[in-house]
Amino acid sequence: MERNMLAGILSFFIPGLGQIAVKKQLGKGLFFAFGQLGIVILIAVVAMFGPPVFIMYLMPFVILCFWLYNVYDAYKKWIN
Repeated sequence: MERNMLAGILSFFIPGLGQIAVKKQLGKGLFFAFGQLGIVILIAVVAMFGPPVFIMYLMPFVILCFWLYNVYDAYKKWIN
């Protein structure tokens, strides 16, 4: 249980770190780290070109869902 808690806390602050450092799931950790970075870059690019308003309201929701799933995935019980 403590390992799951530590993984969740690490992933709370840095996406993917709990998967990489605690659970030794390199592929999954890199997916979350670069996925979050990709979403942020996408938002920056979309914002530069004047998007429709609904996209700008949708993007923070997408980031929040991706980030919360990252923390949940790190915290959930690790089953081999």
